[in-house]
Amino acid sequence: MAHRSRTIAATTEKPVVQRLGYLLDWLGHQDFGGLLWESLSARTSFGWVELDRKEARDPDFTPEPVARDSPWRVTVRRHPEIDE
Repeated sequence: MAHRSRTIAATTEKPVVQRLGYLLDWLGHQDFGGLLWESLSARTSFGWVELDRKEARDPDFTPEPVARDSPWRVTVRRHPEIDE
C-alpha cells in the first residue's frame, strides 16, 4: 500500500491529494493519509484548497468555513456526509 500511496501522491494534482488525505484522516485512516502526507510534503509547497470546490464558487452565497485543516491545508465549509 505504501508504494501505491506514494504513486498517487506523485502523479496526481496536489489539490486532489490534499482532499483525499484530509478525507482519509477524517474517516480514521491516518495510516494511509500519513503515507500520502509524506509524499505530498516532499514535493514543492502547496496552498489552501476547498474540500468542495462548488461551495466557494459564488462569493455571495459561500458559507463560512466550519473547519480549516492546517496540515492538509483544506478549508471545509460543510462536513462530508457518510452514506450508510
